[in-house]
Amino acid sequence: MATPQFTSEATSAATGRGAAWYGTIAVSLAFTLSYIDRQILSLLVTSIKASLGLSDTQIGVLQGVSFSIFHVLATLPLAWLADRVHRPRLIAACMIAWSLATGAAGLAFNFGSLMLARIGVAVSEAGLPPAAQSLLADLHDRPGLARATSIFMLAPFVGGGLALTLGGKLYAASASWDLSGMAGFAALERWQLILLLAGLPGLLLAPVMALTVREPRLRTGPARPRTAKGALAGFLLENRAFCFPYMIAVALLITILNAQVAWMPTALMRRHGLDEAAVGLGFGMVFILAGASGTLTAGWLVGRSRKEQMLERTVRLMRGATIAMILPATLAPLAANPGQALALLAPAIFILSAIISMSSIPFQLTAPPQLRAQALAALSIAAAFVGTGLGPLLIGLLSDVFEAWAATDPLAWALTAAAGVILPIIAICLSSAARDVSMFDARNADDGADLR
Repeated sequence: MATPQFTSEATSAATGRGAAWYGTIAVSLAFTLSYIDRQILSLLVTSIKASLGLSDTQIGVLQGVSFSIFHVLATLPLAWLADRVHRPRLIAACMIAWSLATGAAGLAFNFGSLMLARIGVAVSEAGLPPAAQSLLADLHDRPGLARATSIFMLAPFVGGGLALTLGGKLYAASASWDLSGMAGFAALERWQLILLLAGLPGLLLAPVMALTVREPRLRTGPARPRTAKGALAGFLLENRAFCFPYMIAVALLITILNAQVAWMPTALMRRHGLDEAAVGLGFGMVFILAGASGTLTAGWLVGRSRKEQMLERTVRLMRGATIAMILPATLAPLAANPGQALALLAPAIFILSAIISMSSIPFQLTAPPQLRAQALAALSIAAAFVGTGLGPLLIGLLSDVFEAWAATDPLAWALTAAAGVILPIIAICLSSAARDVSMFDARNADDGADLR
C-alpha cells in the first residue's frame, strides 16, 4: 500500500489565523534559541582563549569555518527532507540535537573537542531555517508573510543579544556559585558552566514544538508529483541574473553580521577595558533593541507594498539601507569611548537587521512550492559558506595580521576594514539584482500563486 503524502495547498485560511501565528511564534522562538546557542561563544572568547591557549585565528575557526562548512553540508539534505515530512517535528529533532551539542561544548577540554561540539551545533541548526521559512510561506498570504518573516528574523538579534546580556549576567554571577557539593561540576570553569546552561532551554521547547505546532500541508493519497531532478538548479539558472548577485549580496550581509556578533564584544573589551558583564549589558541591549526595531520596521514597510510590487520594493529597500549603513559600521569599532561606539553601533545594527529580515522574502514569494525549502536552503548555504564561515575567520586573520604590523587596536581596525570594503560590494550586487527584479517576479508569478 502506498504511503500517504503531503501537498502544499494550505494557507492561513485553511489552518486558521490563530494556528498560523502560533506556529510563527513557535518557530521564531526556536530560531532565537538557536542563535543563543550559536553566539554565546562570542562572550566567552577571552576565558576560552586563556583556558585552552587559543589564538584569534583559532577562535575565528571555531565561530566561522568549522561551523559553516558542516552547516552547508547539512542544509540541503535537511531542506529536501523538510519538503517531504512533518516540519514541526523535524525542527524539534534539530532543537534536541543542537542543545545537546551546546552542552557538549561546555565539556570541551581542548581545541579539537570544542570544534567537534561546534560542528554538532552547526549540523543540527542547518535544518531549522529552510523548514521554518517554508512553513511560514504555507501559513500566510503575501502581506502576512512579510510580517511573519520579520518576526522570525528577529531571532539573530534577539538571540544574539540575549546571549550577551543574559550570558554576561550569568558569567558574573557564576563567580559566587558554590558547586563544591555537586560532583563533576566543581571542576568546571565558568565558561563551561555557561555553555551547559545555554543548552537547556532548547530541550524544554522541543517537545512543545513537536506536539502543538500544526503542519499545514494536507495529507492526500499516494499520487504526489515528484520534483524533477535538477529542478532547483533549473530555477536558479533560469533566474540567474537576479539570483546570483542577490545570493552574493545576502552572503556578504551575513559576513558583516557574523563579524559583528563574533568579535565586537571582544573589540569593546580590548579597546575600552570593559569586562564581560559590562559588554554583555551594553552591546547586548543595543543589539536586541536596534535589531528588533529594525527588523519590525522592515516588515512593516514591505507589508505595506502592493502584492505585485513587494519583490521590487524589498530589493530596493535593501540596497538603500546598505548604503546608509556604511558610515556608522566603519566608524563604530574605532570610536573614542564606549558611549560613542554604542551610539554608532545602534544605527548600524538597526539597518543591518532591517536588510537581513527582508532577505528571504524574494525566494519565499517566487520559488515553486515543491522547491521552496530547497531554494531557501540554497540561499542559506551561500550565507553560511561565505557569511558564517568567512566573517569570524576573516576578522581573526586580519586582527592577527594587524597585530603583527604593530597596529594599535588591531581587532578594531579589522572590523573597520571589513565593513568599509564589504558593504559597498553588497550595494553593487543589490543594484545588479534590482535591474532584473521585475522579470524575475513575472517569470515565477504562476509558481508562487499560492501566496495570494
